[in-house]
Amino acid sequence: MIYGSSKKHEKQKKERAGIDGTQRGRTAAGLDAAGAAIGTIGLLCFAVLVWQLIPTYHAWIVLTAATLAWLIVSVLIWHLRK
Repeated sequence: MIYGSSKKHEKQKKERAGIDGTQRGRTAAGLDAAGAAIGTIGLLCFAVLVWQLIPTYHAWIVLTAATLAWLIVSVLIWHLRK
């Protein structure tokens, strides 16, 4: 019962502060979905680079370059989204 009481107090505290749990949940889910989509675009860049470069260059060079491309593309898109 302690857990239920604590949960009730947290809910009341947030209601007094004007924080709507449903809206916060929707916002968090939206951010998660946006992050997943952006990460997927970065992963696509990673895959294309590996596919195109692996026959020509050493694997460690290709994987390092593809990982950096994934990071750069994902961060760039995240910042452009804002």
